[in-house]
Amino acid sequence: MNKTILKTTTAPLYTFSADCHDLGDRIDGLIEEVIASSLSTDALAQSLSGGLAEVGTILRSIPGHEGRLLERGLAMIARSNPDLVVLTQNLRMPVTPAALQLVEKNSPEHYRSLTLDADHGGRKSYTPDLLILNRRTRLAHVVDVKRSLLSYESTRIDDLKARMLAAALVVPDLLYKEHRRLVAEEVRVVILSGDDRKCDIEGGIWPLSHLDHLFEVSGAYSGASARPFRQHAPTCSGAFAHL
Repeated sequence: MNKTILKTTTAPLYTFSADCHDLGDRIDGLIEEVIASSLSTDALAQSLSGGLAEVGTILRSIPGHEGRLLERGLAMIARSNPDLVVLTQNLRMPVTPAALQLVEKNSPEHYRSLTLDADHGGRKSYTPDLLILNRRTRLAHVVDVKRSLLSYESTRIDDLKARMLAAALVVPDLLYKEHRRLVAEEVRVVILSGDDRKCDIEGGIWPLSHLDHLFEVSGAYSGASARPFRQHAPTCSGAFAHL
C-alpha cells in the first residue's frame, strides 16, 4: 500500500517582508511628526483657549492629517519591496474625452496595455495618491487611498474609477518620458479603502488587508509596520485601527 505524504511549508508568500524594526521606527517617527505639527498637546491647549471656533478648526483638520499619514505610511511600506518604484509627487495626469470614451465603451482588459500621449491634456485631470511600478513584472498600479467609502454613492465611485482608468492610459508614456525611461507594459487601478465594508476586489476597490498582494510584501498589512498605527490610533482617530 502506497502512502501519500503531504508536505507543509511555513515559507512566506513573498520574498520581501515589512516585519522589520527599521520600518516600524520610521513610521512611528512619521506619526510623531504629524502629531507634533498640528495635534500636539500644546496645539490642542491653545485651540481650547481660543474658543469653539479654533477647536472646530482642529477637529476638522483631523481627517486631512489621517489621510496624509495613511498615504505616506503606505508609501514607506511599499518601498520594502526593492522591485517597486513608488511615486507620490507631481503625478497630475490628463483625462481626455477620448480616454473617457475608450473606458466607457470597453472592458479594462482590452486597454490595460495601451498608452496615450501624456503631453496631450485637456481641462480635466486626475492626481493619484500613489503610482507604483514593479520593474520586474512591468505592471503599474494607479492607487487612490480613501479613509472610508461609506459616504460615497455608487455613482460617485463609478465616476472616480472612470477618471482613474482614463488617466491610467497615459501612465506608460509618463513613466518613460518623465521618470528615467521606466517601462510599464500594463496599468491597473486600485481604490484602497480604509473601511472594508464597500470593497469589490474584482472591481478594483481593495481593503487594506490586501496590501501584501498589492505591494508583494509579506506582513505589509499585519506585520511590524502595522504596530505604530495601532499604538497611535486613539490620537489620530479610528481610521488607523484598520492598518
